[in-house]
Amino acid sequence: MKFAICNETFGDWPIEQGFQAARKFGYTGLEVAPFTLAKSVYEISESQRTEYRKAVMEQLRSEASSDLDKDGRFKVPESVRKAD
Repeated sequence: MKFAICNETFGDWPIEQGFQAARKFGYTGLEVAPFTLAKSVYEISESQRTEYRKAVMEQLRSEASSDLDKDGRFKVPESVRKAD
């Protein structure tokens, strides 16, 4: 069974630290509550979004590197691609 935890649990910790803590305690996912990043999603700059995305991708790569392609996207099995 897989469980996720909300980053709100970790208060003002950096998102990377929240990822590490969630993993340490056995969670397999981290929900990111937008209001923990800014008062409004419109206030999150492009550079901040890039940094958050980078943190998420680094975490995914460390956990499931064999499931990701060279661009960090999940690989689609051949059987699924042929179904299109």
